[in-house]
Formats: sequence, C-alpha cells, structure tokens
Amino acid sequence: MCLSRRLEPGYGTIDLVFTRLPGKHQMVELGRSQLPSTMCCIGQETSMMHRPLVGDILDNRYLLTDNIGPSRISRVYLALDTALDNAQVALRHVTANPDSDALQTESSMLERLHHPNLPKVIDLITDQRFGAFFVIQYIRGDDLELRLHQQHSPFPVDTVLVWADDLLNALDYLHQQTPLIIHANICPRNLKQHPDGHIVLVEPAFATHNDTNNHPTNTMRPPNSTSIYAPLEQRFSTIPLSPQSDIYALGATLYHLLTATEPPDAATRQMALAAGDSDPLRPAHLLTDSVVPERLAYVLHKAMALSPERRYASAADMRHALQQVRQPQHVRIVGQTSDAAYQTIQAALHDATPETVILIEPGTYQESIVIEQPVTIIGQQNQGDVIIQSTDWPLHHRESCQCATSPG
Repeated sequence: MCLSRRLEPGYGTIDLVFTRLPGKHQMVELGRSQLPSTMCCIGQETSMMHRPLVGDILDNRYLLTDNIGPSRISRVYLALDTALDNAQVALRHVTANPDSDALQTESSMLERLHHPNLPKVIDLITDQRFGAFFVIQYIRGDDLELRLHQQHSPFPVDTVLVWADDLLNALDYLHQQTPLIIHANICPRNLKQHPDGHIVLVEPAFATHNDTNNHPTNTMRPPNSTSIYAPLEQRFSTIPLSPQSDIYALGATLYHLLTATEPPDAATRQMALAAGDSDPLRPAHLLTDSVVPERLAYVLHKAMALSPERRYASAADMRHALQQVRQPQHVRIVGQTSDAAYQTIQAALHDATPETVILIEPGTYQESIVIEQPVTIIGQQNQGDVIIQSTDWPLHHRESCQCATSPG
C-alpha cells in the first residue's frame, strides 16, 4: 500500500511515498522528475502527469499562485505576469502538440478577438516541462452558478435580460468570425460579473469550423458533453456544432438564471418524446412562483428546441426577440373569460400599434381578420387549441404580422 504525505488536489504530485514491503518498511522520497507514469495509491492505479505547482514559473515569466481547478475543457491556473507589474492572468493548459501548425494558427486567430464580454486571449506559451498554455485575461468575481446557489432564488428578469443582450452580442461577434467560432461551453458557472457590472463569458471551448465542410477543425474541440445546458448535437462528436448550439446553451442558461430551476438535459427530453411522452421541459412562466413573462418564456423555449433548425437562425435574431420582450407593450386579451377585454380578434386589432400584443384564449373564432399594422399575436394554448375559422381565407394583411403560439 502507498501512503502520501502531501497530495495536491488537481495536480497529482507526491512529496513522500511510503511503500510497505514484506518484512520491512522503506521510505522513498520522489522528486517530480522521478514520478513514474503510473503509480499505485490506496490500491488503485492512477495515471499521473507532470503538472505545474503553485510557485512554479512558466516561460520564465508567469508565477503560478493558485490552481483555479480543472474545468470540463482543460486545467486552468492563476498566475502573476512578472514582466508586467505582476498583473493577474489565467493560464489554460492546451493538450494539443505545442509545435503543431494548427495550434499556432488558432492562437493567432484567438489573439485577434476583442470584445468587452469575452476574456482577452493574450498569448500562447510553451514550457518544456508542462506543455502549451494560453495566457488569458483573468476576470475577478464570483460566477453566476455560485451566486445562484447562495441566494436560493432567481435573478431579476430585467437584470438577466441586460446580461442576455450583452452575451448575444458577444456570440454574434464570435459567429461572424472567419472561420466562425462556437463558444461551446455556455453555462452559469462560466458567466462572471466584472467588478464594473458587465457580464463576461469565460472558459470558451472555441470550436472552429472551416469553410469547406463546416466541421470543427481546431485543437480545442470540446469533449462530448452531458451538461444540462448542452444541446443534443454536442453529445456526439460526429455531428458538427453550429451557432444554434450556442443558442441552445444560452437559452438553457437563461432558463436556470430566471427560474432557479435546472432545465432537463437534451437527452432526457429526446428520450421522453421518443417514448411518446410530453417534453419534460416546462415553459418558464408555468413553473411554481415564476415571474417570467410569457413572451420571454416563448423565446427561451424556441432557443431550446431540440432540433437546431427550429431554434433562432442566429444570435442576432434571438437578441432582437429579447429586445422586443423588453419594449413596453400593450396587451389585449381575446376570449370569453372575465380576463378578456375583447370578444373577437378583429376588435382587438382595431387601432393596434407595433407594440401591441394580442393574447388569444383557447376556443374557436369565426371571423375574417384584416391586419393594418405590424402586431404580435400569441395563442394561449396551455389549456386548449386556438382555432380560427374564416369565410374569407386567407387573412388579409397590409403590413407584417408576427404570429406565434405560446409553448405548452
């Protein structure tokens, strides 16, 4: 049996190893250079790698001060840049061959990126002992997963909508690059609020696509993910990621932040539908004690469609949809209940403005409809179907009409 005096979490380094041999006890001190590739520890064989320790200096410049911890993508360390007034930076280990042309190309591409809601990739360094590392701007502050756990309640809707606007702007920026870049690692844990208040999307996987076959070609292709925030296509390496992959992950992340309820993962949802059951993803506005507006719940539900083709076509499109949610609106309810101010759809359309939202209660409406102005019409299908029977079909419209049904 092997016992260790000091085992660094996340490092796999051992100062003193005591080996019990038949008939005697022997103490053997192993330096880091003497560590074998595998070592027996408490009866288990564990792969050991040469990893840097706090206090090590990489590339004759970066002094490691903390192990931020292994992420789903790679190991990340906090360091001081001794050549730049001990500025704090994050060093992220790269598993690819440090001498590969692909890694050098990718580094040049990432260093060109500049966006206020993304950490700046500063440099790519190579240390003969430990391999290659990206030097990345370090963002101070707690992540939103930790804050959500500490407060035990959702974030305010207005606050989340401001964050969402900034994040979708950042995603649109990534998706407009050539070749396009997929973040592929969006979740509350990877969202940090900068001390000045703005939100930053950290820990990018940066899956890039080339222009010929749209397949990921970079050195940091994320591993197949079982995260509750990951879309179905990210579970299979044979299916290429797309901007819609990021849209799903952001939708799931916003769902959690707005409801303090974890969404069911994509695989669970797919299996339920395949078995003939309903989608276990409940619209955000229908959850107990939810304050999420129905229009916002519809945007989240569309972003989290299992099929990429049914999600928003781009981050810009989703951003526009959320901006519409933030605009002042005039809601007109059509139906037969006491909540309904209008008995017919056409009556609700009279004098409607582009800010008007018409909510139609379940039922059958026999009328002809003329749409004079851009307007949003939402069928409230939670309790039944909305059926419009018109003797003058199709609908006459002189302006654009955004028609939708609430998820449910």
